[in-house]
Amino acid sequence: MGGTWTTQNKVRPGVYINFQQTSMETDELHRGIITMPLNLDFGPEQEVIEVTQNTDTLPILGEELYNLVPIREGLKRAEKVLVYRLNTMADGSKAAVTEGNLTATAKYTGTKGNDLKITIEAEGENFNVKTFIGTKLVDLQQGVKTVQDLQDNEFVVFTGSDSLTATAGVSLTGGTNGTVASENYTAYREAIEVYYFNTCALYDVTDIGIKDAFKQWIKRLRDDEGNKVVLVAESYSNANYEGIISVKNGVVLEDGTTLEAKKATAWVAGATAAANTNKSLTYDFYDGAVDVDKKYNYSAIESSINDGEFLFTGYDGKARVEYDINTLHTYTKDKGRMFRKNRVIRTLDAINNDITKVGNEYFIGKISNNEDGRNLLKNEIIKCLQKYQNNDSITNLDTGKDVQVLASTDTDVVVVRIAAQPVDGMEKLYMTVEVK
Repeated sequence: MGGTWTTQNKVRPGVYINFQQTSMETDELHRGIITMPLNLDFGPEQEVIEVTQNTDTLPILGEELYNLVPIREGLKRAEKVLVYRLNTMADGSKAAVTEGNLTATAKYTGTKGNDLKITIEAEGENFNVKTFIGTKLVDLQQGVKTVQDLQDNEFVVFTGSDSLTATAGVSLTGGTNGTVASENYTAYREAIEVYYFNTCALYDVTDIGIKDAFKQWIKRLRDDEGNKVVLVAESYSNANYEGIISVKNGVVLEDGTTLEAKKATAWVAGATAAANTNKSLTYDFYDGAVDVDKKYNYSAIESSINDGEFLFTGYDGKARVEYDINTLHTYTKDKGRMFRKNRVIRTLDAINNDITKVGNEYFIGKISNNEDGRNLLKNEIIKCLQKYQNNDSITNLDTGKDVQVLASTDTDVVVVRIAAQPVDGMEKLYMTVEVK
């Protein structure tokens, strides 16, 4: 349990941390995990599914990984995608077909079930039953005598009784996806909260109501609960918040496919999740892209940056990240311009997560709140910060001044104050050239 605080009024035990831009402002928790709520044509309804580059997605989602564009694009950088199929069993329908005494029903709802086909070949007194998705054979059951002998496979469920009837092939029909509404996204947010992830991509979402609901969710997770996750959405710079990235334009891939901003969110979420605290995506290239879908002139790019937009620019037959920034563009004393830099936010979030983990696992409820206990906590925090200084994520650490662990008026409360100066990427070079 963690979060930020303004007064010492928290109810739950936990670690509560504030970062402020005052003095110039264990191992890092694993990065590279993204999540996406998706409108899909097949797969478990309203469940969280873990997908990596090694996952055989065909029996789970009805498509090879290459054809699942949002997941494929996210995995160009991310290690893992937590996929949630928004479609519900109540709204969608399962494809099915009846041939003689046998009924074959798709395992899941969705239009992809309409690509399933069953063939029944006679072989003497027995039958060989094959299941195809498209032209691909995905299940073969040989020597079957009756319907009851058939075993359900990863794509269809068999029902019925008595003898089989040979057929050259019957296709399943009637599969539908159903309508995805705002409540489907609400169910997703409730389901995914119990999982660990770094970024969430609103893939193919343009509805401002959905974006606003996700903004409130992200702010609650980050500010109230200390769960430092980042949201990536298209054209959402008015979020004006360091935990939200707004993608302004998209890219053109090597095969000619155009991915608009609403779909480029998958790659941005994956690249952001995979980037380390000492890494900026500024001037990094979108993997497999040869151009951008929308081009902007110099002044329009400057305006977009000032508005907090993450955009791509064409460069040498590639699509390049112009500036690795989030949507924060209204600055305060506590959150100045540095807080718009995603590298800075990654560093502060990582420090928050590490110290919260140390506090929750090794101190809260285990160590006495006395001078020895507070010094032990201080030493662990210093070790954490030194790690980030050693990997070039923070700089100018003064262990005597920058970490304070103090007693409170409440006997079970410890006040921790940390000053950390994140290292920023070298993103602006000014040169004076003298010609003689």
